[in-house]
Amino acid sequence: MMTKYLILVALLCYSVQSFACNRSIDNQSVILFVDANNSPREIESARSAACERGENLVVVDPDDYEVRVNQLARSGVAITSLIASGHDGGGKL
Repeated sequence: MMTKYLILVALLCYSVQSFACNRSIDNQSVILFVDANNSPREIESARSAACERGENLVVVDPDDYEVRVNQLARSGVAITSLIASGHDGGGKL
């Protein structure tokens, strides 16, 4: 029984990877990721790509999309790319 728990913990640790960007980041440009299907691996891939480009990744769900875009615009932050992952967010996008 204990072996099953250890395997489960090992799999969870393996599948949840943390990412630290070691590059200089431009805080005035972001990649906006609309996550409509809760996909942590896609988010981590996008975060890595954003790091390579020297940009931040902002992840939002479809319900918060419009509010977040307006917040970024008011702050003078440029959205350089838009990634939509999953379904259409129940018709919200």
